Amino acid sequence: MDHDDFPPPPITIIGLSARGAADLAPRQLERIAQADVLAGGRRHLAYFPEFTGEKWVIAGKLDALLARLQKEHAAGRRIVVLASGDPLFYGIGKRLTDAFPPEALQFEPAP
Repeated sequence: MDHDDFPPPPITIIGLSARGAADLAPRQLERIAQADVLAGGRRHLAYFPEFTGEKWVIAGKLDALLARLQKEHAAGRRIVVLASGDPLFYGIGKRLTDAFPPEALQFEPAP
């Protein structure tokens, strides 16, 4: 079976509380550590100085971010998007659900 026969891993969207990484479950920290790309606001990314993959700052227009996410997701890269609180309550979750099929996304709200 060819590698292309498998769907790409879902994009994981992790909600952060005001305490940042301190409130995340071990499985969420593991997803972040294993990601190729970590996307979020500057404040969110600052919680993970030890992350060695690519960091994408989300600032301003989401259309360019969505296009980049679609390209990298299709290439099979492991992507984690950080959001404040419940990602489905705030804007990024809605934009992602409009841009991707449900099986391409995995949401994990803040504790």
